[in-house]
Amino acid sequence: KEARSLGISMGEKTAEDATPIEALPGDEEAEYNDYYKVSGYKMDTVTDLETDVPLSKKVTGINADEARNLIPHLDGLMKACGKVRDHWMDGGYSDYNNLAWMGVHRIRGHYPINENWVLNDVGDAANLMRLYQSYWKDCEFKSNADISFVLSFLLERGHVEEVGSFFRNNAMDRYVEDPLAYLKDYHRRSRQEGNHGYWKEHLGIESRLRVKGLVKVDCYLTRNLCSILAVALCRLQHGLKEKLTSIVYL
Repeated sequence: KEARSLGISMGEKTAEDATPIEALPGDEEAEYNDYYKVSGYKMDTVTDLETDVPLSKKVTGINADEARNLIPHLDGLMKACGKVRDHWMDGGYSDYNNLAWMGVHRIRGHYPINENWVLNDVGDAANLMRLYQSYWKDCEFKSNADISFVLSFLLERGHVEEVGSFFRNNAMDRYVEDPLAYLKDYHRRSRQEGNHGYWKEHLGIESRLRVKGLVKVDCYLTRNLCSILAVALCRLQHGLKEKLTSIVYL
């Protein structure tokens, strides 16, 4: 409410990333991760891309697949904040399931194009229309359906790869058309990595950890993020629009 009153639209452009949280010695619930070379947990957060305000978070075991957090994050934000239009993420989130879900909900994904990817023919519009026609006996079938309806219809019936490929193919086409522009846009997500580093350095979300176990670590991290929200709210209530989440010298 305070953000809207100042002309700030929050939640339309979002970024997501996960960061490891090293556990205390002797935490029996913490698992070891060979990539991060630590035992601990993983905090997956979504922030507003323009203001860096945290909007959603999920704390899991450090070896959990963060891709599974994307849909619950965005679904919750859409219900709470309204329209999410663009979402920046790294390649760990760009599976067919996530791309299909975002696409049919009209959320544009911004993610890297893997060098091993090739256009998937099952996502070709003509193939999708042929597949859709095979459901002509379905009670929800429409003879003159547009592609948006077709994609939603097919996803509801379990055609995840086909629908996800349609949106991934489109992203690959945009990349081929102008690789530099695509990558420049994608790298806006680096702000989210910066947020995690900032919170660790200035809020001490990792260095001040004094609890063990997933539930307690989750509560601890939630309180830390709530403190950032409190700072942002205070600034908004005083009419400030910039550096809403800055906690330096506080």
